[in-house]
Amino acid sequence: MMFADNPGDVVVIDTTALLASCLNDPRRDIVTSAMRAAAYTVMSESAFAEALCAVPQIRDDPYSESDLINALHHAHDRCHIAAVDTARIHAATGIARRTGVRVSAAIHLDTAMSLGERAAIVTFDPRQITAAIDLGIHVISA
Repeated sequence: MMFADNPGDVVVIDTTALLASCLNDPRRDIVTSAMRAAAYTVMSESAFAEALCAVPQIRDDPYSESDLINALHHAHDRCHIAAVDTARIHAATGIARRTGVRVSAAIHLDTAMSLGERAAIVTFDPRQITAAIDLGIHVISA
């Protein structure tokens, strides 16, 4: 995978951003604008899994469950997927211990960190935003 030279040229979308990009959500434009502006969009495989698990709990959207699942699959297909392997779990565990975020959030942060200074993370999770800033990761949010 080749990466561009400027922060935000590679964006990592977390679960909150992935869901916002697929729903009738006011934050959708933030995510889609970041994705359009980036040379590469990356998500961890866990973001996709978490989003799929959230589908049955989303009731305030006019889309049917099958429409939302299809939209998530379409978003998944447009992104580069970062594997969640043993090394990523170990790195995320360290991030979680240092910052106090859940391991699932730390996986997204580690994904962004692994891509270097060119990467920005798109998230709407307040705790993850704080942790990302503390870790020196550029944040795109509302």
